[in-house]
Amino acid sequence: MAELVQTVRDLKVEKDGALIPLSMSVASNRNGEIKSFEALFHDADMALYEAKQNGKNQIYVMN
Repeated sequence: MAELVQTVRDLKVEKDGALIPLSMSVASNRNGEIKSFEALFHDADMALYEAKQNGKNQIYVMN
Protein backbone atom coordinates (compact mmCIF):
# COMPACT_ATOMS: atom_id res chain seq x y z
CA MET A 1 0.00 0.00 0.00
CA ALA A 2 2.78 2.43 0.88
CA GLU A 3 4.33 2.02 -2.59
CA LEU A 4 1.02 2.88 -4.26
CA VAL A 5 0.60 5.96 -2.07
CA GLN A 6 4.13 7.14 -2.89
CA THR A 7 3.57 6.57 -6.61
CA VAL A 8 0.48 8.78 -6.53
CA ARG A 9 2.32 11.46 -4.50
CA ASP A 10 5.14 11.47 -7.06
CA LEU A 11 2.82 12.04 -10.05
CA LYS A 12 3.08 15.48 -11.62
CA VAL A 13 -0.17 16.84 -13.02
CA GLU A 14 -0.14 20.25 -14.63
CA LYS A 15 -3.18 22.41 -15.33
CA ASP A 16 -2.84 25.89 -16.82
CA GLY A 17 0.82 26.03 -15.82
CA ALA A 18 0.24 25.08 -12.18
CA LEU A 19 1.19 21.76 -10.60
CA ILE A 20 -1.73 20.02 -8.89
CA PRO A 21 -0.85 17.76 -5.95
CA LEU A 22 -2.58 14.37 -5.91
CA SER A 23 -3.78 12.24 -3.06
CA MET A 24 -5.86 9.10 -2.87
CA SER A 25 -8.32 7.15 -0.80
CA VAL A 26 -8.79 3.40 -0.98
CA ALA A 27 -11.67 1.42 0.49
CA SER A 28 -11.84 -2.33 0.96
CA ASN A 29 -14.94 -4.46 1.02
CA ARG A 30 -13.66 -6.57 3.92
CA ASN A 31 -14.04 -9.89 2.12
CA GLY A 32 -17.58 -9.15 0.94
CA GLU A 33 -19.06 -8.05 4.29
CA ILE A 34 -20.34 -4.77 2.87
CA LYS A 35 -23.42 -5.32 0.72
CA SER A 36 -24.02 -1.87 -0.80
CA PHE A 37 -22.04 0.86 -2.49
CA GLU A 38 -23.48 3.37 -0.01
CA ALA A 39 -22.06 1.44 2.95
CA LEU A 40 -18.65 1.14 1.30
CA PHE A 41 -18.67 4.84 0.41
CA HIS A 42 -19.62 5.69 4.00
CA ASP A 43 -16.70 3.65 5.40
CA ALA A 44 -14.26 5.27 2.95
CA ASP A 45 -15.58 8.73 3.85
CA MET A 46 -15.19 8.04 7.58
CA ALA A 47 -11.63 6.78 7.08
CA LEU A 48 -10.77 9.87 5.02
CA TYR A 49 -12.17 12.12 7.75
CA GLU A 50 -10.09 10.32 10.40
CA ALA A 51 -6.94 10.61 8.30
CA LYS A 52 -7.51 14.33 7.82
CA GLN A 53 -8.11 14.79 11.55
CA ASN A 54 -4.81 13.02 12.25
CA GLY A 55 -2.76 15.32 10.04
CA LYS A 56 -3.42 14.29 6.43
CA ASN A 57 -0.86 12.72 4.10
CA GLN A 58 -0.93 9.32 5.76
CA ILE A 59 -2.12 5.75 5.50
CA TYR A 60 -5.12 5.17 7.76
CA VAL A 61 -6.60 1.72 8.26
CA MET A 62 -10.12 1.59 9.67
CA ASN A 63 -11.01 -1.53 11.66
